[in-house]
Parts: sequence; structure tokens; C-alpha cells
Amino acid sequence: MTAQDRFAFVIAGKPVAPPLTLSWRAHVDADAVVDGHGKGLQFAEIVNPFGLAIERRLDLSPLLARDPAAAGIVIDGLTEEVRIAIQRAIESGAAGVLYRLHGATARHCTPMEYGGYFLERDRELLGALKNSAITVLFVVASEEPYLDLLGDLPSDVFGWDAACGATVSDVRAIRKGALLAEIPDADVLLQAPAGLSQLLEDPKNAYVSI
Repeated sequence: MTAQDRFAFVIAGKPVAPPLTLSWRAHVDADAVVDGHGKGLQFAEIVNPFGLAIERRLDLSPLLARDPAAAGIVIDGLTEEVRIAIQRAIESGAAGVLYRLHGATARHCTPMEYGGYFLERDRELLGALKNSAITVLFVVASEEPYLDLLGDLPSDVFGWDAACGATVSDVRAIRKGALLAEIPDADVLLQAPAGLSQLLEDPKNAYVSI
């Protein structure tokens, strides 16, 4: 059975042995690898609009409070960048996409801010991947993620950082389908460096307000 077949089985809710594996910056052999770090199926890494803001040290919260319309224009620009990155990943022939979702955590914004300004944009961007590649949604949050807001976002596999304390049982209560985590009873076993979410998140006081 090929790695592609194994993913198809797991996405359809059928168990496989040995467990399906995805390597993300771990440089180990796995069924799938993100951005070429191994010999498995090649997955592209896509960062969501909030994640682009984090990478550029843009603190959107003051602008959202001061001028929501202006903030919307900034977020729309970031969203278009992500849309282009997704199209390029599809055109490159990537077998899958790991969509790195930032922002749905108390560390970065309130549930109202994420739900009001980012949730539907993430939904639209993930929807663009439907039937084009295996889609893995990974929630970057080492603590207090708003998993209940994300349960119905479109993806083949739903992943999260186990460091936040959420178990497979916790996530199954809000999400059907294949789950990915650094937890043995997850449907897809994530192989990643310890503390990856912390490496991908910047403290709020390091941001530049706009």
C-alpha cells in the first residue's frame, strides 16, 4: 500500500498499520514530509493571514479596535498573499498542504476578533484546496486555542499542538474525521521538534502596532 493509499484509508476512517506519520521539520522518514524534509509524500507549508502578520511582527489588535475598516483592508491584503501561495502549491504538484493556522488563541486575540475577522477567511482559503491536494489543518497554539471555533473548517486532517493540553478525545468531541497530533492514539502521528508552536509564535510585546 502506498503512502497515498494510506492517507486515503485514514481520511475515509479506516485504520492502517503501522500508523500513518507526517514529518514537519523533524527530518525523519515518514509517509508525508513538509517542504521536502524527507522521502515521503511532499507537502507544502502554507501560513494563514494571521500567521503572516505574526511573521512580520504586525500587531493588528490596536488597528482592529481603532479602525476596523482599515484593519479589514490589511487583512484582505494578507489573505490575497495566502491565496496566491495556495495556487502556487497546487500548480507545483504538491501531494498535500499543511495549512498553518495562527491567531485562534488567547495569546493573540479574543474569540470575537478571530471569529469576526479571520475565521471565514481561513474557511475560504481552506476551501480552495478541496479536491486539489490532501489538506492538513494545523492549529498553532501551545496554550488556550479556540478549538471549538475551528471544528467545522474544511480539511482532510485536523491537527493541533498537544502541548496545549487537548487530548484526542477532547478534539473528537468537536471534530469528526482524521486527527493529527504528537499523541499515539491520533490517526496521523506528527513528528516535529519539541516546542514547535512556541518557535512559531512571537510574544505580543515584540510586535509593531499599525
